[in-house]
Amino acid sequence: MTNKQSKYRSYIKFLFLGLFIIFLFFADQYTKYLAVRNLSGRKEISFISGLISFSYVENRGMAWGMLSGKIVFFIVLTGLLIAFIAYSICRIEKLTVLMPQKTGLYTFLQFCLSILIAGAFGNLADRIKNGYVVDFIKTDFIDFPVFNVADCYVTISMVLLIIIVLFFIKEDDLNQIFSLKKLEKG
Repeated sequence: MTNKQSKYRSYIKFLFLGLFIIFLFFADQYTKYLAVRNLSGRKEISFISGLISFSYVENRGMAWGMLSGKIVFFIVLTGLLIAFIAYSICRIEKLTVLMPQKTGLYTFLQFCLSILIAGAFGNLADRIKNGYVVDFIKTDFIDFPVFNVADCYVTISMVLLIIIVLFFIKEDDLNQIFSLKKLEKG
């Protein structure tokens, strides 16, 4: 593949990942809009009896209200995390060009990181806009904090990333992704 072809392929991939992140972000925001509109000030609504219900919560911290009221901390931390993940996605793309035999694995890794970014952006937008995160999904079968769609994105992406790191990516790959050294063909 020529340099021009690989740049074009990278551009198309970044365009797709960007649109994917935007779609997931707006899906999360729409569900939160529906939660505010239909659940705020109302009693809990059973969705699947004994499993899932909908309950409106304004979360000013993390799970179980930890670090409640630390909005600036969450905004700064989330912003830094998003920047680091975006950097990692770009770095992985450079590795994909240098090691085309790993394109499938690296593309899936970028896809998982994009899901993580969408979840982080979803909750970041709530914190900036409202000063809290709108949560509304409640598990009835286990004592677990009320959560939202963005939290699902974060959880799903983290599970997939753990599986990828444990079973599919070698330590050398991780070292190259997170190294500060310039990537060169070699």
